[in-house]
Amino acid sequence: MSIASGSACLHNASMPNILIRNVPPEVHARLTAAAREHGQSLQQYVLALISEPSRRMSHAETIAWLRAQRERPAGEPADSGEPVDGVELVRQARLDHAREVYAAMGVDWDPADETP
Repeated sequence: MSIASGSACLHNASMPNILIRNVPPEVHARLTAAAREHGQSLQQYVLALISEPSRRMSHAETIAWLRAQRERPAGEPADSGEPVDGVELVRQARLDHAREVYAAMGVDWDPADETP
């Protein structure tokens, strides 16, 4: 048995791989710099970026959850003990997402600094 066909390759045995071709040099450079700033390899950094959406509820799941909250008897507390305002929930999710995007770009952004 050769080393290549032995246990040395088992780290990929159960993990699917993704190959991204034709990455523009400027995108590669920015991602590499951001990974370095976060103390990660490029692979770790990009995996974290593309994994983030899977940790959130899908649009359909969010709508179903909001409908379930709306169908609660009036005055009955939500899971957290507080009434849920769907508009505020969506607004907060959008702000959180914007913060994540700006952070991924290395920009320090605070919505309180914005003027209406």
